[in-house]
Amino acid sequence: QGPPPDTGSTYLPFFPYSTMLSVASTPPSLTCVPDATFECSATVAPFFTPPTLTLGCDQSPNPITFVDDPQVSGICPILYTQKRTWTVTDHFCNTATCSQTITVQNTSVPTIPVCPSTPPLNGCDTSVLVPVYSTTTKFVTAAQFTAAGGVANANCGMITYSYKDDPAVGNCSPLVVTRHWTVAYACGGNATCTEI
Repeated sequence: QGPPPDTGSTYLPFFPYSTMLSVASTPPSLTCVPDATFECSATVAPFFTPPTLTLGCDQSPNPITFVDDPQVSGICPILYTQKRTWTVTDHFCNTATCSQTITVQNTSVPTIPVCPSTPPLNGCDTSVLVPVYSTTTKFVTAAQFTAAGGVANANCGMITYSYKDDPAVGNCSPLVVTRHWTVAYACGGNATCTEI
């Protein structure tokens, strides 16, 4: 079928058309708390604090997920830094993220409230000393330290116990031995005491 007869008016052909609608949606948002620092000697274990979710147009977005970066160790494994990143995605494909970093540190040192005691010497005989007489550093167990009468307080990881004797002095009536004890964290920080 052709165009209508010419009536002196302009003929505009009809073409089908389509309309695309764009719908803008308010995205969700996540708010993380500031980074946190924990002492390794604290009674509370290090922890991440979940973020606060602010809803957008989608009132029931997908569950919040998180990914942890590998721990970055300090001078020993119990001292570290780690980052956690949370993500939420709504059903309009809007995504929000935030992250928190925690740090585990040690600012404390062990203490020695009671230094081990030295058994009395008999003349020049140093064999009665327990642990054995030694002018070089010797490491002992916690049980040996305690058996010698020592008391140590340490709350941050593995510790070591050691001692070193000064050269014996005197004229065997009796000899005098000065013993230096050290209690140290494997991650740094130590306490010392001296017994005579």
